[in-house]
Formats: sequence, C-alpha cells, structure tokens
Amino acid sequence: MKHTNNSKWFSKGKYTFFLCITTSFISLSQQSNNRFFSSGTEIIVNVLPENDIFFSHIFDKGSSIYSLAHLFQVNQSDIYKYNRIDPNLPISLGKIVKIPIATKKIIQLAPELLKNKAHIKLFYTVKPKETLYSISKRYFDADANYIKKYNNLIDNNVNADQKLFIGYLIYDQSTSNQPEIAVKTKNSVLSQKPKVEPVDNTDDDMSLNKPTTETKTINANLIGYRGNNIGNTSGLYILYNAAPVGTLVDVYFDMRNSSCKAKVIGRIPDGMYKSDADIVVSPMVLAHLGVLDQRFMLALKYEIQVQK
Repeated sequence: MKHTNNSKWFSKGKYTFFLCITTSFISLSQQSNNRFFSSGTEIIVNVLPENDIFFSHIFDKGSSIYSLAHLFQVNQSDIYKYNRIDPNLPISLGKIVKIPIATKKIIQLAPELLKNKAHIKLFYTVKPKETLYSISKRYFDADANYIKKYNNLIDNNVNADQKLFIGYLIYDQSTSNQPEIAVKTKNSVLSQKPKVEPVDNTDDDMSLNKPTTETKTINANLIGYRGNNIGNTSGLYILYNAAPVGTLVDVYFDMRNSSCKAKVIGRIPDGMYKSDADIVVSPMVLAHLGVLDQRFMLALKYEIQVQK
C-alpha cells in the first residue's frame, strides 16, 4: 500500500514538472519581441476595398503573431483570420502578414503632446483620384485639417504617390508581462522571472571614450523602376540612396508575395529616372520577384549600424 502511494506521488510529481516546463516554453515562445519597431518608427499603411486599414509586415526571424497583436492592439485570432493562416502551422520567413488597424486606435496629436508615449508614425500613400477629404473621412475618420497642417499642404490638393502623415499609434512599451521561465532547484521546479545581471565595466575605462553603435532595422515601402544597365545581367543589384553601398537588403513584392535578397551597388543617377524613383532594380531581381512593369511598389528591409 505504501509502495502504491509513492508511485502515485511520483506520477503526480512528473506531471507537475512536465506542466511547468511546457508552460514555460509556451511563455517564452510568445515573448513580445518588437525589435523591428521602436518608438518613432514610421510605417506606411494601406486600405482594402472595404476601407479596412492594414499594415503589411514582413514576417522575419524574431517576429511572432503574439508580438504583432500586442503591438498593434488586435486579437491574435483576427490576424490569423485576416491572412487565412492556420494557427497550428509555422509561418514561413519572408511572408507578408497584413495587420488590421482600427481607426479608433489612430491618434492625432501635436508632436509636443506625445511626451514619453511610445508611438508609431502612420503614413498613407495617395492613390490616383483620391482626395484629401476621401482619405481623411472615408478611410481614417480623421481630421483633414490636421493632415493638412502636419504635411505642410497649402491647399486641399494631393497627388498620386504622395506620402501623407496621418497620425500616431500609441502602444504599451512596459515589460511587466515579461514571460516566466522554469528554474530547477534542489527541491523543486520554481517559476521566476529571468534576472538581468549588471555588467561591470570598471576594468575598461577606455571604453567610455569609444563611440557605441547599435543595429537599427529599416522597413521601407518604395516606388521602384526597372534598370536595365545595373551591374552585370545576372546580378541581384539595386541602386538606392538611403542605404550604404554594399548593404544587403531583403526585397519584397506584395502583389506576388515574393522576395529575394539584393545588394546596393550605387546611387540613383540624377536626371536618368523620374523624380519619384526611390529605388532602381536590376532585371534579375525583378525576374526573381515576378515583376513585369516598368514602375512598381516594393518593400525593403535591411539593417544598419547607427551611433547611440
């Protein structure tokens, strides 16, 4: 009888241990990792035919539906349904995931009133035949005068492909929901928050005089043009003014949900392309993406080192 009770206790102990470990791994996998977004990040949103506002996020290493839902203040299930994604299957890297944004979450404030609020700046690219009124009222239910003022518009006229600042998305930057991890001790398995040990830099006084850098991830939606004389005919190259020459960038074409890597090999020559050209792309890149037009919209993601 005593042996039976010990067996029951041991089985129960194994179950408790397994439950703690499983819960911890689930919590860690759902950690809010928003390394692609920091306060002040600028994003371009778009509108579906039903006037639903959304942001196209390029799903990359470090992304999760949990963190995106937390950042944009939507339910995870809404993102899955919006993109027809099976929540039980992994999401391939490079996939473009559309994040719905509720108009009531878009705040129009004077910049000085933001104070220390963590925020994302929302922009919209004007399409042909759209007006300031239709954009502000029909799409965003926003104040047209605010858009006019903070885009330095002298009248109500807007042009196709013009980028308009719409407002801010305020989000919670607190770390109070930091996931718990399981820590094994001699007597039991305890759940506790991970500790961050202070770093002692007293032995390296010289480091105080050295400039420190950090990696910044850039997301950009750009107007591109075909460039038939960029590098050799088989190279994956682009001309782009905003990234250092030699930078490797991820290029995405939303219409075909395609992507590839390309290298920045130079700047866009003055007067050779139309004034709205943000990027010039080699034929091989366009072939990989499935782009057939001379002018098109692309999304770019790349990392640069900036001084803190």
